[in-house]
Amino acid sequence: MGLADMGSRFRLVANRIDVVGPPEPLPLLPVARAVWRPEPDLRTSTEAWLTAGAPHHTVLTTALGREEFEDLADMPAVELAFIDADTTVRRSPRNSAGTRPTTDWPTPCERHRPLDGSPTPPGGHAMSRSAFASLRDEVLAENLRIPATGPTTLTWGNVSGVDREAGVFVIKPSGVPYDRLRAEHLVVALDDGRVVEGELRPSTDTETHRSLYRAFPSIGGVTHIHAPHAVAFAQARRPIPVLGTTHADTFDGPVPVTEPLSAEQCAADYEFNTGQVIVELLGGDGERARTVPAALVAHHGPFTWGADADASLEHAVICEAVAEMALHTLSLGAARPPQHLLDRHFTRKHGAGAYDGNPGAV
Repeated sequence: MGLADMGSRFRLVANRIDVVGPPEPLPLLPVARAVWRPEPDLRTSTEAWLTAGAPHHTVLTTALGREEFEDLADMPAVELAFIDADTTVRRSPRNSAGTRPTTDWPTPCERHRPLDGSPTPPGGHAMSRSAFASLRDEVLAENLRIPATGPTTLTWGNVSGVDREAGVFVIKPSGVPYDRLRAEHLVVALDDGRVVEGELRPSTDTETHRSLYRAFPSIGGVTHIHAPHAVAFAQARRPIPVLGTTHADTFDGPVPVTEPLSAEQCAADYEFNTGQVIVELLGGDGERARTVPAALVAHHGPFTWGADADASLEHAVICEAVAEMALHTLSLGAARPPQHLLDRHFTRKHGAGAYDGNPGAV
C-alpha cells in the first residue's frame, strides 16, 4: 500500500498480494524482505498501480484486508484505489505509432462515496473519459443557454450536473462571462466539495448545489439564476402562488420560500447552509422535491433542479415565467383556480398516467 499526493487531494492505493517463499536464499539484504505475487497478475497490477498514480515507497502488511483499508480511507476522507483479483484495465489497440490512444480512462479501482450515501459497489466506479466528456458538454451547453433564456444578468447564474456513480459533479466557474465560457473552464468536484479537475475557482454557489445533491438522490442537475420576477418574490419572502394551469403544468403547488438564514448560518458555511434551508423547507422529502422542483431562498433568489442539467434549467425558466405571470395576475386581482383543474394539468404531464408530449420523439 502507499499514499499518493494527487495535488488537490490524497489517494490511498493498495494491492492484494500472496506472499510466497523465495525461490533462492536472500541472505545479504539489509532490510525486511518478502517475495509475493500481486493480484490479479503482474501486468494488470502494474498498469493499475501506475494508472492510479501510486507512490514508489510502499508498506507491506499481511494483517489487513480490504475492509480495513476502506475504514482507513474513510477516517481522513481520502480516495481508495484497491487492486485485487477482480481488477481489470481497459486496453485500446495500439495505433500506427505503436502507442495506445488515451480516449478512455483505465478502469481499475478508484472508490468515491456516492452522493446519495449508498454503499460503494464492489470495485468502485471509475468514470470513463467519454462519460465525463458527455456530462461536461451537457453542463457547458446548459450554462451557455442561460443568456438566451433571458432571465438573468451578467454572470448571475450557474448550472451543474452530477454523475452519482462516480461521485462527482460539474459546475460553472465563478465570474466567467458566458460568451467566454469553454469546456476546459468547468470545475469538477467530489461530493465532499474537493475540486478534482479545473484550474478556476468554482461558482460561489457550489456548496449549495452539493447540499441539494446530497439531500435529494433523484436529482441530476441544479440551476441558480437571479431571474428578476422570481427574485422579487424571494426578496418579499412570498411563495409564488398557483394562479393558473401554466403553473400547475410543472409545479404541484406554490413555489415555496425558505426562512431567512440566521447570523450563525451566514457566518460559517454560508453557501452550504443556503442549500440546507431549502432541504429543511422541503422536510428532506424527495417526493416533494420531485413534484415542486424549485424553491426561493429568502432575500436571495430561486434554485431549481431536475433529472439532469437540462431539466433544472428548464424549471428555472418556467419558475421565472410563472413568477412574472403571478405578479401581473395579482395586480389585476386574483382568484385561486379549483384544485381539480390544477391536479388535472399536473397529472397529464407527470406520473404513470401522463399523456402530454412525445418523450424521446425528437
